[in-house]
Amino acid sequence: MRPLRQAALRHLAALALGRTGQVDAARMQLSDIPAHFVEELLEELDRGGWRPADRLRLCALLASDPRPRVRRRVAESLGGTGFSLASTQRLIEALVSDRCNSVRAAAADTLATLLREADELDQADLAWSWATSARRPLRLAIARALSMPFALPAADLVIELLASDRSPEVCAAAARAAEVRFDESPDVLGAVLEGLVAHPSRAVRRAARRAARARLWGAAPPVTPARAGRPFLSLELSRSLPLSPVAS
Repeated sequence: MRPLRQAALRHLAALALGRTGQVDAARMQLSDIPAHFVEELLEELDRGGWRPADRLRLCALLASDPRPRVRRRVAESLGGTGFSLASTQRLIEALVSDRCNSVRAAAADTLATLLREADELDQADLAWSWATSARRPLRLAIARALSMPFALPAADLVIELLASDRSPEVCAAAARAAEVRFDESPDVLGAVLEGLVAHPSRAVRRAARRAARARLWGAAPPVTPARAGRPFLSLELSRSLPLSPVAS
């Protein structure tokens, strides 16, 4: 490690291990260190050499960095060896509520990694508490995490709940999760997708149609039985077609 990098690492360590509530001052000093430098240091920490508790303190400090790329890298680092769902949950909650979408997405990916390593009781407790939270970022984060392949008890029921969320963004994420986990519970998740293709939000309908084509319909939406000698297209497909003038 070059002397300058050693000095920067010692500086960050001192801020992280010796902070006593002077968060604003620490943030100002962090911004003086080039972002790519901080990212390199985090990569070195990921390779080992620090106790998990000290790494967590450093990550907690860097999560307050004003630069989104640093906060995103912190979110990714929390999925590394030595961290657990219990030890990182409060910090993950802050990162999934970040003002930058790329940070929130990275934190949701890390949440999936941590859930994969947790025991079933902790998995179920976090999944249900976040899915029913009054905080939309937590509901969105668990919906995004469920689109990653890992075992979770009653995942279909969690997705079913999220698909009824008042936030279109959460519903769209639930549609993607239903697509990924469709084989776990075809009946429940098939009904979820069928319901979401008629959602008021265009973004949700688009996500649901994409998932339904992959898992339910094949290449095209189904055609309902003919009525009065004319084929009657499904509601969702008919909405996408131009209306013809009606002869008087």
